[in-house]
Amino acid sequence: PPRPHRPQVVSLSSPIVGLTIRDSHFRSRYGAVVLAVHRNGERITGGLGDIVVKGGDTMLLEAGPAFLERYKNSSEWALAVDAFRVAPPRRDPFALFTSLTLFVAMILLNRQVAVGGRRLVVGGLAERIAASLLSGFHWLGAAGPVTVVYVTTSLLTALLSNGAAVTLMWPVARDLAKQAGINIKGPLYALMVGASSDFSTPIGYQTNLMVSGPGGYRFLDYTRFGLPLQLISGLITVPICVKYFQ
Repeated sequence: PPRPHRPQVVSLSSPIVGLTIRDSHFRSRYGAVVLAVHRNGERITGGLGDIVVKGGDTMLLEAGPAFLERYKNSSEWALAVDAFRVAPPRRDPFALFTSLTLFVAMILLNRQVAVGGRRLVVGGLAERIAASLLSGFHWLGAAGPVTVVYVTTSLLTALLSNGAAVTLMWPVARDLAKQAGINIKGPLYALMVGASSDFSTPIGYQTNLMVSGPGGYRFLDYTRFGLPLQLISGLITVPICVKYFQ
C-alpha cells in the first residue's frame, strides 16, 4: 500500500529537539522518512540530515498507517494529522492499450513527417501552401506572413514534436517570405518561437506529459491555462519580428 505524506509539528518536549535528524536516528525511531522541514513558515534548505530539530518545526513525513495511531496523542508531537494521501496506481488495461497505441502512432507519424518534409520541397507543395496561407492572412498586412507562421507552427507543435513541426513548416516559411517579399528572418524567428510554445496540450512536449500523471491534470487543464499563454507569446513575438525584420 502507498505510504501517505503526513505533516507533523514537533513539540517542545520532543526528545529529538536539539539533535540533527541524522543523530536522532529518525527513521528507525519513528519508522518514517523526513521529506521536508518548515520553520517560521519557510522551508529549510540544505541537507535534511544536518538540520537541527527545534520545537515547533513542521515536518513532512512519508510514514506508514501505524504512525498516526501511535503518535497522534503522544507528547513528542504537537500536531499529528493525516493528509496528502497518495492515491494508489490504477490498473486500467484500456488506458494502457490506448497509451501504447498513441506511442506507436506518434513514432510512425514523426517518421512520415520527415518524408513529407522532403516532398514539400521537391513537389512544390510548400509553394502552394504558402500562397494559400498568405491569401488567407492578407488582411493583416505586413504582419500576415509572420502571424501565419507562428499560428500554424503552434498548432502543429501541439500535436507533434517541435522538431517535426519545424521540419514541416521550414519550407513553407521560406516560400512565404519569398512570395511576400520580406526578410526571411521574421518568419524564421516566428517559426522558432512557435515550435517552442506548446502550452495548450500535454502531448506536444515531453515535460508537459511527465507532470500530467503525478499532478493529476486533465487534458483541458493545459488548454485552459496554456492557450492564453500561447496567445500572449504570439502577441509579443509577431510585432517584434515585424518591427526588427522588415
